[in-house]
Amino acid sequence: VCAGIGEMLVQSHRRTSDGDYIIDVLPALPTAWSKGSVVGLRTRGGFVVGIDWTDRKLQQVTLTSKGGTRCMLAYGGKTKAITFQPDETKRTQGIEF
Repeated sequence: VCAGIGEMLVQSHRRTSDGDYIIDVLPALPTAWSKGSVVGLRTRGGFVVGIDWTDRKLQQVTLTSKGGTRCMLAYGGKTKAITFQPDETKRTQGIEF
């Protein structure tokens, strides 16, 4: 059950043609969860994700890369390439950094 809930909030099974992980946030948010937050979700590629949402819309994403690599953040049809140093954390309001 826990893995299924995690997959509703963040997915990382897709990769770009360059091999970068695509981190999809809130891909299957249930309608009953109009407001919420989660921290500490781990994804493929060594990322740790925190997400806040209100009215079923993304408010903030916090990403930490354990290994210092690049990923693509995806939400609502938008994507953003992000490059990290080891153990670096970045935050965004919505999809913009």
